[in-house]
Amino acid sequence: MKAFRVNILSLAGLGLLSTAMLVAPLSLGEGIRPDADRKAPACLLIEPVICRSSEGKEPAVSRLDRKAIESVYAQANIQIAWLQPRYLDHTAARDGTANWKKVSKIGKERGLWESGPIRISLVFVNAIGGKPGPRGLGAIDSRPGRPFGPGGPICIVALPKKQKDPVMETFCVAHEIGHCLGLVHAVKDPLVPDNKTNIMSGGEYSERIGKNALTPSHIRQVRKSKLLWRRCVAELGGAKSSHTRSSKKQ
Repeated sequence: MKAFRVNILSLAGLGLLSTAMLVAPLSLGEGIRPDADRKAPACLLIEPVICRSSEGKEPAVSRLDRKAIESVYAQANIQIAWLQPRYLDHTAARDGTANWKKVSKIGKERGLWESGPIRISLVFVNAIGGKPGPRGLGAIDSRPGRPFGPGGPICIVALPKKQKDPVMETFCVAHEIGHCLGLVHAVKDPLVPDNKTNIMSGGEYSERIGKNALTPSHIRQVRKSKLLWRRCVAELGGAKSSHTRSSKKQ
């Protein structure tokens, strides 16, 4: 299975940009003022992490419609910069026999998160909790005392081997990214009407990621995220790199 291609920057290259060129991650993680919605552009870095077997073979499905996902968060004037993918070589993590807590711990031990520029780690697996996709878990945080909840920078997505509904898959990924940015399901959000289809509600998948995917309260919330940057690396003309790295057990 061929992993999807991204064409922005390697994590290694971003290490040099994180302080010199990205203009600080919103005061080291403080979100843009809510009154700046739709005015001041912001940037979100997303790094795909593709799980493979412990031998570094048979990667999990990692296809996605980047433009469709970008269009959702463009509604909040957020531009997404896709980092080059890295790999987590661990069979149990890939196949869903290791739960999200274990995956989070393994990734932390192998240096896949909690280092480098502030970003979302989008982890692709074959199954979650032993169940195949499309399904996902968002807002995972590997730091002590913050294992799971709105705003965690790690999300896990499982996609089926054969694509049956591309719109559903796009929704799945965009929805979990939303959790990482602080969004909760509409039924638990008093500011979001249950009868309006959006990225956190029920309804047709095409409408959930459509032009009204983000409600006004969603926009205010995501613009507060500590994961946002004031400027995007894509605007800076950074050099592209084909370098990718694997994370295997030493």
